[in-house]
Amino acid sequence: MQAPRTIKSWIAYGLAPLLLIILSISVYREIASQPDLPQAWKHIQESFGSPSIGWLIAALFGVMVNWGLEAAKWKRLLAHTESVSLGKAYRGVLTGVAFTLFTPNRIGEYLGRIWHLGPNSRGAAVSLSIAGGLSQLFVTGLFGMIAVELLWRGGFQIPVLPDQAMALFILKIIGWSVTALLVLIYFSVGEIGTFLTRLKWLRFMHSGMNGLTQLSRSELLQVMGLSVLRYFVFLLQYYFLFRFFGVELTWTIAFLVVALTFLLLALIPGMALAELGVRGKLSLLIVGAFSTNSIGIVLAVTSVWFLNLILPAIVGGGLMLTKRKLTE
Repeated sequence: MQAPRTIKSWIAYGLAPLLLIILSISVYREIASQPDLPQAWKHIQESFGSPSIGWLIAALFGVMVNWGLEAAKWKRLLAHTESVSLGKAYRGVLTGVAFTLFTPNRIGEYLGRIWHLGPNSRGAAVSLSIAGGLSQLFVTGLFGMIAVELLWRGGFQIPVLPDQAMALFILKIIGWSVTALLVLIYFSVGEIGTFLTRLKWLRFMHSGMNGLTQLSRSELLQVMGLSVLRYFVFLLQYYFLFRFFGVELTWTIAFLVVALTFLLLALIPGMALAELGVRGKLSLLIVGAFSTNSIGIVLAVTSVWFLNLILPAIVGGGLMLTKRKLTE
């Protein structure tokens, strides 16, 4: 058992930071090669003392809305398992973000969320959290594939979209098929949970399936609606920060390229701490097809990452420590 743990530790604490460094250097070189870098940097500095600061304030407000919607989702999912207030659900999702930073593919989010729940609810809460994540993943896939269709049919030259029509056609068939499968699984989680509880060799999972079996289709639809709202809050935050950092894009193009970026990020496994470098590289590749303001693109992406992940993680870590002190 020691060898697998050693490998996981090496990936988590060695490979992920190394990947972040390599990608960060690559992003830095692309920014440094921007011909009008001094002018772009001057514009960004002036934005902090101009009316443009309103865009930054709007993006910051979006952080509270974003995680408030996620807390509402969590509260809705837990309705049949444990009665929690919106405030307690909010604390749970923020603690989940704190755990997320140091685990691959954000699996630590489940551990953080159950931190604030009673012992009898924790098994079911894990499966319910997965259901909530599946809902958000479907929304990401759906709007990402819509973006692919619109960008391709519009004739926009984005490097990540292949020139060969047949290759892209095959990729689109796969993408739409996976998206359809996700929504099918999502709205069948109750039936899947019931089926798993009938398998004796999965007896250890039975208690964890109880929450899923009690979810109705209407409740799943409500959770899906909250996922859609949260998705558009993300899109607006990107648009606000593009405006603040002087990245001139129409709102239509901004939404399409960000939706495509979200889709590709969902396909790339990794740790949250290494994700920043991946986001920067992808954004330069995709958004850079419509704007030459490389430094503005990278700063906008970095700001979204910091506001929506690092700040909530800091707050979540504090909430986790506070709960621990209260229970000692």
